[in-house]
Amino acid sequence: MRESGSNPSDVTAAGAARSTVTVSGSGAVSAIPDVADVLLGVSAQKPTVAAAQAAAAVAMTAAIAAIRKSGIADRDIATINVSLNPVYDQSPNRPQPRLIGHEFSNTVRVTVRDVAKLAAVVDDAIAAGATTVDGISFRVDDPKPMEARARQLAMADARARADELAAAAGVAIKGVASIVESIGSSGPAPRAVMMMAKGFSTPIQPGAAEVEIEVTVAYLIG
Repeated sequence: MRESGSNPSDVTAAGAARSTVTVSGSGAVSAIPDVADVLLGVSAQKPTVAAAQAAAAVAMTAAIAAIRKSGIADRDIATINVSLNPVYDQSPNRPQPRLIGHEFSNTVRVTVRDVAKLAAVVDDAIAAGATTVDGISFRVDDPKPMEARARQLAMADARARADELAAAAGVAIKGVASIVESIGSSGPAPRAVMMMAKGFSTPIQPGAAEVEIEVTVAYLIG
């Protein structure tokens, strides 16, 4: 787990009766993701719509069966796209494109709640008939503990800056007038996974997910 805190600060006056020092503070906490989302799809190109749809249905049924066999619950398998597109022959020597078939595609989003199983889920789906793998993203299932720690760091950072400014100005911190908070989070960038040759496992690295909280605090001084 990595922790950090920093941000610039400034001083303002809200009148003689309510003087304040306003500072910004930030805190960041990172952790290894424990959940992964991946898009797995099938695509079939055939001369007719019916043939393309049938071929895609067979492939997706087999892929979903393999995903389930890997231990993924039905609630974590969701269809997110079904598409049908014409396929044309657009050869340079042909004056007009000629319809030569249809492509039917079906994509599901799979949520893997044990990141260690992600490579196996991808490999099994590919072996069963999946033809596309992309959009892998990683996250922490419950970010609240990370947010709480980042919030503590942000407030400590803000108070340290306020104390430093108050000491330099020859005044003391008397209380808090206001707090404004903003939360940001980031995870490893989504990435495509190259289909591996038969007999090889897909290498996948989850990286780290980060939660960052920034606060702007107006402290009463006197």
